[in-house]
Amino acid sequence: MTTRRPYPVYKDSGIEWLGEIPAGWKLLPLRRVIEKFVDYRGKTPAKVEEGIPLITARNIKNGNIDTRISQEFIPEYLYDGWMVRGFPEIGDVLVTTEAPLGATAQITETNIALAQRIILLKENKNYLDSDYLRYNFLSLSGQGELWSRATGSTAIGIKASKLKAIFVTLPPLPEQRAIAIFLDRETARIDALIAKKQRLIELLQEKRTALISQAVTKGLDPDASIKDSGVEWIGRIPVGWQVRKLRFLIKNGLVNGLFKKKDAFGRGTKLVNVSDLYQEDFLVSHANLDRVDATHDEIGRYSVNEGDIFFVRSSLKLEGVGASVCILEVPELTVFECHVVRARPDRTIIEPMFLTFVLNSSLARQRFIALAETTTMTTISQMKLSSIEIPFPQLTEQREVIRYIESETSKIMGLISNIQTVIEKLQEYRIALISAAVTGKIDVRETV
Repeated sequence: MTTRRPYPVYKDSGIEWLGEIPAGWKLLPLRRVIEKFVDYRGKTPAKVEEGIPLITARNIKNGNIDTRISQEFIPEYLYDGWMVRGFPEIGDVLVTTEAPLGATAQITETNIALAQRIILLKENKNYLDSDYLRYNFLSLSGQGELWSRATGSTAIGIKASKLKAIFVTLPPLPEQRAIAIFLDRETARIDALIAKKQRLIELLQEKRTALISQAVTKGLDPDASIKDSGVEWIGRIPVGWQVRKLRFLIKNGLVNGLFKKKDAFGRGTKLVNVSDLYQEDFLVSHANLDRVDATHDEIGRYSVNEGDIFFVRSSLKLEGVGASVCILEVPELTVFECHVVRARPDRTIIEPMFLTFVLNSSLARQRFIALAETTTMTTISQMKLSSIEIPFPQLTEQREVIRYIESETSKIMGLISNIQTVIEKLQEYRIALISAAVTGKIDVRETV
């Protein structure tokens, strides 16, 4: 990254946290440079399967509108009435006012409707360039201004009146455009690097999944004699391995958990819920578990033991069905919720961790999806889950497979962790570069 020069002359901005700004720049409240604020607070519009795309606060991420995150639509006949306060135009800036606060994007197509918790800003073209404004909101100073004027406890948000009072640094218009062009170019380069790193992580995760699937269905000896498993989706397995249905490998059958409201004050018995089960190492962390007030009888029926395996029966995402996680230790009394099915493996036949690896293999996941029933969410019944076939060798070989998988996946996860650190640094640099440019800490005029 090349070194950036400062401006030749600075002046005091009059704001302590901002410090000095370049001579010739102004500092004005947003109300002075925005021609129109459009607040879409009000009733939620009727939703339909197809129609005008409805952009919600969830769709605004990383400076862009991402319709893949959430896809909702309103009927075309409602569009004019819903958007009567102000129709979007190319270049208009969007700012989310709550959940999350301060996400920002620009309008790139006009055939959209905007939901609650979004304010649309139409700039006064005599003072402000909309591309520059977007970067101002993406900067540390812009985010700081938003959060400093926000209110609320459980849900932090900002009112339109407070948003209008936010200060924005204003170079001359040609300079604003130069800064926006510079940041478009430089952030595109950073984003391309990040995308390559993220793709590398995806490839490593695919390698990890393939390694687990190979080890738990074919074993570790590539020269071992193989036989037909008798199960089409499993295929051929090493001689000496067995295949049994899950119900014959567990004790006490499959059990649903209890359903209770979580304790907001953190007292009571620890609770394993669905969100705790999506772990890279397939082990539940007890550090951040929620708590519930469970009775003595409930604790007796739903308590967690060392080696228990948890299976998610229902998910809004196909790939989520079948997420299984093994409990290797239970440091204190713990129960589990109803969305999760508990299995207690028979350790005289199968090791809990080996069974966990099988249930998390790509072959097993494909089988879960094939057996699942899709209504409002994808669900697999306990009967179908208990009938899924599990390939396994003798206990001694299972333990060898476990050690191999843990060793090899640990190396892969180490590489992924290192790449994630690089991505975080690139993201930090991106924000720092934007912040330096829109506050005048660097002079980018000659680089455009």
